[in-house]
Amino acid sequence: MSSLHKDFTVTEDCKIWSVRPRALGETCDAINFKDRRFADHATQVIAHWMARHPEALLEGDFEIFCDPSYYDMWCLRPKGSRDFNATVHFGTEVEAKRASEALVTWMADLAAEGEPQ
Repeated sequence: MSSLHKDFTVTEDCKIWSVRPRALGETCDAINFKDRRFADHATQVIAHWMARHPEALLEGDFEIFCDPSYYDMWCLRPKGSRDFNATVHFGTEVEAKRASEALVTWMADLAAEGEPQ
């Protein structure tokens, strides 16, 4: 799951990598990462979530927890998901919460535009 997913754009500005859905353009909220590898991985994981857990994303039904097995980074995943390696990690709890809020907004905006989820 390390390559960039076609439905997302990843842009860099001052060493911050921003992930956005292509369908929503550059004006939507971004999920930001300090490392390109994390951003690329996130595109694959989020595309997987959109396909397998769209209702959880639309409702903001996430688990956010400190993951001691991943260098004490903050993990974000849909509640109840036990898919191996289908998590997105962040340096802080605030970053994980912001990402979950952006995902809910993305899903609502995509649904309003009639995009398939």
